[in-house]
Amino acid sequence: MYSVIAPYYRNIAQKEYNLFEKEAAILNNLISSILSYNSPPLHVLDLACGIGDTATIIAEKNINLKVYGCDTSPEMLKEASNVEGSKVTFFKADWEDASTTFKEHNKFHLIWIMGNSIAHWPVTKLFTLFTTIANEGLYPGGIFVCDMRRWKDKNVNIIDPSKGGEWKDYPANPYVSSNGIKANVRRKDSYIQKVEYELTPLNGSPVTTSLTYHIFTCDELKQALYKAGFSSVIEYSEEAAKNYLFQVLVAHKT
Repeated sequence: MYSVIAPYYRNIAQKEYNLFEKEAAILNNLISSILSYNSPPLHVLDLACGIGDTATIIAEKNINLKVYGCDTSPEMLKEASNVEGSKVTFFKADWEDASTTFKEHNKFHLIWIMGNSIAHWPVTKLFTLFTTIANEGLYPGGIFVCDMRRWKDKNVNIIDPSKGGEWKDYPANPYVSSNGIKANVRRKDSYIQKVEYELTPLNGSPVTTSLTYHIFTCDELKQALYKAGFSSVIEYSEEAAKNYLFQVLVAHKT
């Protein structure tokens, strides 16, 4: 999917949701807390950095950090590396092999997976990832942050499978890619586990791409985090999270 959407992702995420600034505001509050009991520099990792904007904002606003960002998508990382003056170290890595990532880059004081990225994996695989983060990725006293869609019940907001979902145009069409190509973008959420995007360049033919995702409740994620070894898991409700699209969970390691 990201080979198609990557050049447009920055404009879509910013125009529709102001996503990166909101993520950074939440993380900066937590960074201030961690700095109160750790000597700088802090090592922090965006474990699904995408085009890298959240990590870049964090690095710009905090001189006491060493900021890293990794992703599985070469196309997204290409967009991240094109950010002029970025102070973030970007690298390609797969969640399936998170243990190797932590061996190569040592441990971190803060790790986050935001933008509902965890929905790309089933909760059974997330438990394995959470265990690796808790045992191998974080220093004692470290924090892991993740988010999810704001539903408590799996049966809420699920699309009727007989309808198959409906195409919806993004309101700020057309969007401009990082290489200057304008395209109209629309999205279709199909029954439970599939989201499709269609991009139509103003002077070209439409291209459709899709992505699977998984639905789980906040309680299911909490249970997986506790089972993985985190000592406390809270639903983050500070001011910075009130207008954020997703529910944020903050897990602490003793």
